[in-house]
Amino acid sequence: MAKMTLVKPKVKNIHWGLALLVGLIFDIVDWLGVGLIPGVGDVFDLIAVGVLFKLVGPIALFGAVELLPVAVTDALPVFTVTVIVAWLYNGSSRMLR
Repeated sequence: MAKMTLVKPKVKNIHWGLALLVGLIFDIVDWLGVGLIPGVGDVFDLIAVGVLFKLVGPIALFGAVELLPVAVTDALPVFTVTVIVAWLYNGSSRMLR
């Protein structure tokens, strides 16, 4: 009979999963209307960039594109894309080791 063993999840995978979840939450809250309120939306975007900076590093500053006064940036999933790009840039090579 084959012996079954439990596979332990890697901490880095959980870290990137958490970062992706946080990015999705920030995008969804932004789509629900918080981003449309002029002052509140900007503060929310700065908080999102700060939290993602702690999770994924300096590439999270790409999320500051949300501060541009263009309505198109509020409709795009900027924070989710930021996490994916950070994972591709930083995480994928380290996670494969």
